[in-house]
Amino acid sequence: IRDRFNATDKQVGIDMATLMPWHELVTECWNVAIRFRQGREV
Repeated sequence: IRDRFNATDKQVGIDMATLMPWHELVTECWNVAIRFRQGREV
């Protein structure tokens, strides 16, 4: 059981490190889409 927990803990750590730049990219894409939509409405 302890081995599984350690493996999961490490995996979560790797996922978080991988997820942060991806999250920033997704946020930037949303900002671009919002600006694009606002530009079309005006």
